[in-house]
Amino acid sequence: MTHFWGTPLSGPQVPAPNAPASTPAAALQLHITWLGLATLPTNLPPPLGASARLILASRHGQPVQPTAVLTLATHYAEGADAVARFDQLQKMPAQKRVTINSVDDLLPAGATSAWFLTDTADMQAITPHEVELDISRPPATTAATKSISPVELALGLTDAVTASTAASDSSAESQPRREQVLFDAPGGPLPHQSLLILPLNFAHSPCKGLAILLTIQTPDSSPGIINQFAQITDDLKLSATNAAAVVPGSFAAAAMQSNVNSALSAMTFFDQRRQGLVYLAGRCNAPLCQDVAMVADNATLQQLSNQIIRSTRGIDMSQAALLGSLLDVTTMQWLAKQQAEGKLSDVLTGVLLEHTGEAGRHSSSLELVCKNLSSQADLRTRLIAENLIYLEDSSPASRVRAYDWLAARGQAPAGYDPLGPARQRRDALEKALAQPHQ
Repeated sequence: MTHFWGTPLSGPQVPAPNAPASTPAAALQLHITWLGLATLPTNLPPPLGASARLILASRHGQPVQPTAVLTLATHYAEGADAVARFDQLQKMPAQKRVTINSVDDLLPAGATSAWFLTDTADMQAITPHEVELDISRPPATTAATKSISPVELALGLTDAVTASTAASDSSAESQPRREQVLFDAPGGPLPHQSLLILPLNFAHSPCKGLAILLTIQTPDSSPGIINQFAQITDDLKLSATNAAAVVPGSFAAAAMQSNVNSALSAMTFFDQRRQGLVYLAGRCNAPLCQDVAMVADNATLQQLSNQIIRSTRGIDMSQAALLGSLLDVTTMQWLAKQQAEGKLSDVLTGVLLEHTGEAGRHSSSLELVCKNLSSQADLRTRLIAENLIYLEDSSPASRVRAYDWLAARGQAPAGYDPLGPARQRRDALEKALAQPHQ
């Protein structure tokens, strides 16, 4: 159990300077009971998804996950229905259920109470199986009226999934996956009860299910409450101190690095390679790499992914612009090499021409473009220069293609007609060369 200022989404924060001081009487009292079940009941309440207002899903090696998986089998009840269902569970034979924990807690306004249940038998794993329950309270909430505005609840589940490294590969590797569901406990008269029932997959445990009963009520005035509130206040002070010590911007940099590492890891798996590369290219603004990743076949995708993974070694993963340049430069060099060897498919040739114009039709031009190429800006400048050269080509088709590519990017010389007389074309190019470089 831990406490911090903030919400399940924001994480620990520094409270506002003008935030009112919390008192035991203004806090909400929480009573939480965790019940382990040998089997799940047959008569379950409605699925949690019906009450959820936000589902966050992330998995190492799979940056995009469209649907909930771990939380899909979780069920939720509230009020008298929650109490009745929990009473029935407690009446099960002793060998069918066990009380893991039953304890009181206090929740000041603007704070979050976070509870964790971890598979201690699996603590040496990279990511242990874990259940997290967060109870968060808006700063404006008051317990003086014996009613509450909606308290935000968040259920987080961490488990391991199996990802094959290739379609025909029977070996498998466990990858951690985390999901978090946010939902509101409805406001109204206190006390209020919420019940969560979910399956478990903890190792070395006969428990196959978990029931969590949360009761929210106004606190009493016993000395124990005052002492407990003092301990919670110390937790919140420590949380605020740690949050204040965080360097501004480090969260964004850490999140960026985590996302990049996740995408790079996904690129090592056969069934996740395309998703990982598309995500990474989109996140780092690398349009050439993204387009290639969208349409390349599996063999091509594997070759390009391996090349990109090698190129990113030693790179600062928090610098999106640097990674974007690396992705597009690596992709362009790979495409040029494949074209020179006559191995480029028609689909990828189309992508290449879309991004390079007339220069992409000539291996010699691409060789010049890719020589000592350093960045996306360098790539763009070289491609514009090569297409400007093709405006003087003797082939009308080459001139038209180069002009159309330049015009689409606002770089075509004013007054130039690719099918006009040679003198007119030369005059337009000379005027363009005499103007300041754009």
